[in-house]
Amino acid sequence: MKIEGPLKIGVIDNGNGAGHQLEIKFTEAFQGLPVAQRVLEFRNYVSGLRMQLSGKGLDDDNRQGVSMVLQISEQLLNYIESDEIPLNEIIMIDIEAELALSGLLKEEQPKH
Repeated sequence: MKIEGPLKIGVIDNGNGAGHQLEIKFTEAFQGLPVAQRVLEFRNYVSGLRMQLSGKGLDDDNRQGVSMVLQISEQLLNYIESDEIPLNEIIMIDIEAELALSGLLKEEQPKH
């Protein structure tokens, strides 16, 4: 699955059987935009992901991938809007070997 937009997302194997990492970078084109244009483009990107997710035509694996990218993008949106994130840095997210991607970004339920 390839999702076009301001983010480049890759999966890196840790090589030790301990899981994987998501590597998230902003494209050079996105980094070069003025702040107002970046905000508009990122909002449009998030809206497009929402539309893609609510539409038909995605199989379960692609729906899961789009959902994960949407969740990450929604978390980044506030930082993009306030210009509080260094766009030239790489964001790394650890994925434990035991976890499925579907549980990656779900909030942990409080234990009673």
